[in-house]
Amino acid sequence: MKSENDSLRQRLEAAMFLATGFSIRTEELSEALHQSVANHRVGMWETDTATTKALSTAKEREAARKDIMSSLSKRNEIKSFVTDILRSQVDAITGDFDFTKDDLVKAMDLEPWIDIGPFGWEMRLGIPGNGGYITKNLKSPKFEDVNNRYSFKTAESAVIDETVDFLAKQGAKALKTLPSIYIYSIPVLEKIRGCDWDRISSAASMKLRDPIKNRLISNAESRLTKKAMGQGTLSGLSMVTIPWIDEMSGKLNVEMGFESRDGYFESTGKPSTINLGSTLLLGLDSWKSE
Repeated sequence: MKSENDSLRQRLEAAMFLATGFSIRTEELSEALHQSVANHRVGMWETDTATTKALSTAKEREAARKDIMSSLSKRNEIKSFVTDILRSQVDAITGDFDFTKDDLVKAMDLEPWIDIGPFGWEMRLGIPGNGGYITKNLKSPKFEDVNNRYSFKTAESAVIDETVDFLAKQGAKALKTLPSIYIYSIPVLEKIRGCDWDRISSAASMKLRDPIKNRLISNAESRLTKKAMGQGTLSGLSMVTIPWIDEMSGKLNVEMGFESRDGYFESTGKPSTINLGSTLLLGLDSWKSE
């Protein structure tokens, strides 16, 4: 059984450690997360065509990493998250007044990593002992150096047609599966089942190209104004279907919307949706199932 003097000595040792250890660990974890962000984004040169074109050499990739690492706003965003989590970990240990330096070291021994989840970039800190983690959304990293932004402007422009082709095909495929995946409203589903989606999908694969391209080109101009070239990737884009019934006419409408899994539209906002009925000749009512 510990004596009162032993307990006092251990608490004093823990307090002395906490005076410097907290800030040191905060900086270590923040640095690790920030580095992971830079590595993750630059590492997309292996999978994203525009990034491959923009960062074609090892020298360019290293410059891009340093660019992301130099962002004070990104470091502050990360550090705020780390500080809050470490503080909650420490508070949980020190609340009963019976703790040691080793308890604090263990509480702050968090595992940092970066991921791209269903809602964009995420930073995570793994909790020791229970296998769980705490996560928070992270703003998609931007490039601050004008040379990097210009490289991405040129590269993104070069792959617009490739992206349009992919999105038109992906959007057409999403339309073809709409009757089997839509689950939100029975009246809407009944309207959906009344249309020939094989024919609609086939026509849409061509008809969607121009409106998709026009919106991406317009968005590219906004990216230039917002200094967002290189933020997110064109290969991370997808099309989603948004079916609904017009209350006035009772007719089915389907909008095709844009989504990004890695923050491509974060600075500019998403382009306007594409009205499928207006895009196809004579609207959806002319594409009934036989």
